[in-house]
Amino acid sequence: MERANVPIGSIQRILGHENRSTTEIYLHSIGNAEREAMKVFELATQDADQAEILTQSLTQEREKVRPHDLTP
Repeated sequence: MERANVPIGSIQRILGHENRSTTEIYLHSIGNAEREAMKVFELATQDADQAEILTQSLTQEREKVRPHDLTP
């Protein structure tokens, strides 16, 4: 949501945080797995079929590179 220029106050209310600083902590500590989960969630609320396609795509991307593939 932050990347889509949603105001931090709106994000704070959606997440139910009393303090803006709590929301800022969460926004700055989000990793790729959480971003992927948010994409799936946002699509699921719009279109369940699109969410399934995205989930399959993300799964395929993760399967392309595995740690054991990187070891010599």
